[in-house]
Amino acid sequence: MLSCRELVRHSSEYVEGELTGWSKWSLKLHLFICRRCSRYVRHLRTTIDALAMLGRGQTEPSREFMARMQQRYRDWAVAHDQPGS
Repeated sequence: MLSCRELVRHSSEYVEGELTGWSKWSLKLHLFICRRCSRYVRHLRTTIDALAMLGRGQTEPSREFMARMQQRYRDWAVAHDQPGS
């Protein structure tokens, strides 16, 4: 099973539907068991959805912007003893 740290590393791929096979299922299993990681992925999805809503009718946020936001969230998670810390 994935560790919390591994889940955080692959969470963007999971949320964007890029994981397949065993990688996807082992991540889902971890989310089923770990409340903190479930919360982390839920917050990540909410952030991505909010950014997408802001971008409707406009240019979507750049990959660089999204990467910076994801890194800031990971940094926040470490500082607040969330998954991946």
